[in-house]
Amino acid sequence: MKINYTFPRLSQTEREYLEMVLLEEMEMQSWFTVTYAKALGGEFFLMLQ
Repeated sequence: MKINYTFPRLSQTEREYLEMVLLEEMEMQSWFTVTYAKALGGEFFLMLQ
């Protein structure tokens, strides 16, 4: 059985806020990379701790 999750569209203000939070989290991490994987079909965020 497959579960389909749906989320409401974010407003511009909500999107900007969440992007700001993500960037702050990325700055706090000392080891991280954004890489591309053909197997996954796109870019992804990899944290190395």
